[in-house]
Amino acid sequence: MTPKYWTWPEWNTDSYYFNSSTALGAASSTQLRAFYVRYANGMDMFDDASYATMNLNASSGRTRNRDRTVGVSGEFDSRARAAPRSFS
Repeated sequence: MTPKYWTWPEWNTDSYYFNSSTALGAASSTQLRAFYVRYANGMDMFDDASYATMNLNASSGRTRNRDRTVGVSGEFDSRARAAPRSFS
């Protein structure tokens, strides 16, 4: 196995989340979830342990990545209400 001489000069994430739960009358409710995550990262791949050059090997160089993830989900819940009982 060949050793790798990598550094990560940038590794950032920004995350935003929204969660809600709302009653709809006495027996029903709704839930909503949403998220957004932004990734920004970079990796420097050096030629050797000196960490001085990035141009001698085909696997040397610099990468910069920008990505994001977005999602949403919802849920509706309804419960049957029990009929009142009478005991004689």
